[in-house]
Amino acid sequence: MGPKIINSHRYKTITRKKALSKKEQKYKSFEKEKNKKRKKDKKEQSVNQNFFIRTNIQENNFKEKNNYKKDDKENSKKIYIPKTFKIAVLVILLVGISFLSKELINIEDSPIIKVFSLNKEKEIDLVKDYDLKIGINGLDTTDLNTTQNIILREFEKLNNSKLISINKDYSITYLAANTIEKISNKEYNILLNPKYDVTIQDFKNTVENIKNVGESNIYYKYISNIESIEEISNKQFKIKLSQENPYFLYALDFPIKSDKAKKEYIIQNADNGNIEFSRKDSESTIKSIKITNFDDSDKMVEAFRNNSIDIFFASSNNAMQLIGKHEYNVKKYRNGETIFLFGNKDSRLYSKKEVREAILYSLNRQEIVKEVNNNYGEVIDLPFIYSNIKYKYDIYGAQNVLLSSSWKKGDDGIFFKQESEENIRLELNLLVNTDDQNKRKIAEKIKDMCYNSGIVINIEYLSKDEISAKVSNREYDLVLADVLVNDYPDITYLNEYVNINQAVDTAIKQVNNSSIESLPENISNLQNVLSSEVACIGIFARNINVVYQKDITGFEDLNYFKVFDNIDNIGKINDKIGG
Repeated sequence: MGPKIINSHRYKTITRKKALSKKEQKYKSFEKEKNKKRKKDKKEQSVNQNFFIRTNIQENNFKEKNNYKKDDKENSKKIYIPKTFKIAVLVILLVGISFLSKELINIEDSPIIKVFSLNKEKEIDLVKDYDLKIGINGLDTTDLNTTQNIILREFEKLNNSKLISINKDYSITYLAANTIEKISNKEYNILLNPKYDVTIQDFKNTVENIKNVGESNIYYKYISNIESIEEISNKQFKIKLSQENPYFLYALDFPIKSDKAKKEYIIQNADNGNIEFSRKDSESTIKSIKITNFDDSDKMVEAFRNNSIDIFFASSNNAMQLIGKHEYNVKKYRNGETIFLFGNKDSRLYSKKEVREAILYSLNRQEIVKEVNNNYGEVIDLPFIYSNIKYKYDIYGAQNVLLSSSWKKGDDGIFFKQESEENIRLELNLLVNTDDQNKRKIAEKIKDMCYNSGIVINIEYLSKDEISAKVSNREYDLVLADVLVNDYPDITYLNEYVNINQAVDTAIKQVNNSSIESLPENISNLQNVLSSEVACIGIFARNINVVYQKDITGFEDLNYFKVFDNIDNIGKINDKIGG
């Protein structure tokens, strides 16, 4: 039994002073007097300082007053300036300041290249009729029908008409097509734009040619799905597909070859692995584009150092190191190769959103990129080429999301949860291709980072065939996979991995049933749902360096898969500014 307080009010009436000993009272009294004296001295010192300051101010004011009087006498002897003249000068100054402000605003709003331009009439002066020289290493073929090289494919598009072009937000810009109407996922109506010299027969011939070339043509995958092309009128036709494809609109950006259409570039030569395009427009800055194939990257870099080529593409540190002290510019763009972490939606653990989120927050993907491919990789979230980064590394967030979902941390630091009177340990298996050294590095990083958050990842190093068998039998939690993405937003081939719950399934169906007009918006919504549900976790996307000479310009705003999309602004800077 604890002690009780007897008559507690008695203790409240006793003063502190009475409770102190006499010795303590004397010490307190001494300290009090000492503090009073210190405050008094400080007050007197402050008064003296104020008096001294006031005296100095008065003295200075007196001197200044006398000086003003003296100056007034001298000024009275000077020439009188009319008031109207003063006003006029003031107005001129204000106008000058206003003009200068406008000039500064114009410079801030204009492209940065204009800031460095001494010629105010032009943003930048480019050499006229310049022969642009491009170096490529390991070109497969100069046949534009079968080449897999994205640079040659891009020039083929630039050299021919297209029905549409695809923008970064997956919206569509209509070109040779005036309108496209989606009747169903198997039928599309297309009305041609009369401003383009493209006929329905041109479209038919191009489709037939792609089918004849077969799988070696990059457009065959989608074009082979065209069952029939029915002519409705002189400029209108209907496409009927063999299989449903809600994304077919994006497959219509292939180049349509036409004899009547105006060609901007003409192939002059295409032999020995080299190809040269000449430009018909004499007013353009680029007269010709010569693409030279090098069988050795060292020779290609040497040609760049000697200014024999203006541009080359690098995918290894070795090529960049060979450049040495030579001055150059460099821009990066994704080549479509990515690595993703996918999960089994039937997995007892991965099917839980808090587990997916915890894994995501545990991964410092920037560190993984540095470990695997620092100079030629960047973090990506979703399997879309224009994916924006939304996921962040947050080890505390990883643990908090588990704790808030009734997970508890065990004595060994690993999380567990009780379900149906059973303790579930947060432990997942990860399938990794044993022959892929990069994936092995990534897997080890994932394992260590998840362990720091209280999650166990058991890695199973298997062959490709063994992994395929386990995935088919649903005997896995996680798998590291290569994904090749392009500028089409079609991810139906990943449906088995990303369609993990009802929210994602609804967003996918919304895209499938979408009209042409609302398709970009619904694709954007699908990306948001995939992100919020953590349907997959992007690790990194591989990059290619576009390396170009210091006096070459036009690559400042590079677009994925469209290196030469800004072709009219690409060229060599004229050394003779203003000439």
